Amino acid sequence: MPSPHRKNEIAAVIVDPLANRMGFIPPAPGFLTHLREVTRAYGILVIFDEVISLRVGYTGAQGRYGGDPDLTAMGKIIGGGFPVGATGGKGEVMAVFDPGTKGPRILSGGTFSANPVTMTAGLAAIQAMDRATFARLEDMGARVRQRLNEVFKKSGQPGQATGDGSLFRLMTIGRQLRNYRDSVEPGADARSSRLFMALLDAGIMVNDNGVPEHAHERSGTGPDRDRPGALPRSVDQRIAPSSPVGESGGAAAGRGWDIHGSGAGA
Repeated sequence: MPSPHRKNEIAAVIVDPLANRMGFIPPAPGFLTHLREVTRAYGILVIFDEVISLRVGYTGAQGRYGGDPDLTAMGKIIGGGFPVGATGGKGEVMAVFDPGTKGPRILSGGTFSANPVTMTAGLAAIQAMDRATFARLEDMGARVRQRLNEVFKKSGQPGQATGDGSLFRLMTIGRQLRNYRDSVEPGADARSSRLFMALLDAGIMVNDNGVPEHAHERSGTGPDRDRPGALPRSVDQRIAPSSPVGESGGAAAGRGWDIHGSGAGA
């Protein structure tokens, strides 16, 4: 908790509620609510970076984990995949951008603001992404994480699929992850590199710096239409006990990869 004597030195607290770079580790229960209570008591804004985590559910990560941010940053999901970004928030905070009769206190326009193609794609995406669609995506994400974790367990190799909703990530660390420090382990980078190359040989592109997406394959229109795709099968084939992913390497963050496509071969 900040000192009451220094509260005026802090304008805002910026939070990624489901941090991609440390393995999509969900916040501890009650943490974001406590953060909001403290910041509100001291008159400090809370800003959520939901460029990635917004897709965790129909109401984003803030709807799932709490926190009641004053401002939220959003990305391509609101544009149907087109390049776009937006900031939204509480009326009293967003008022500084209002052109009104006196003009805005902060200028935020630009050449690409409200691009009509992106806005049209975004409207179509918002109309398509209803609660039922998010529920289906969440079910797909849960099943693919379950299958991947079964594969890691069977292989005896250190690794796990983390995430929430339709988001998931491969981490070549076996212990439970609670914070960034838990994602630092000697040899993890070497294992990740070898698994990356093995999956690339199988035609599956993964990346440790991109935006995660759900990988699946379409299968007709029946109850199995959204079966998890080739990723669990390929991981299973490439981290069998007879083909270890690797144990050497220095201490470095055990970053996994963000899935870059959907379909049986991506």
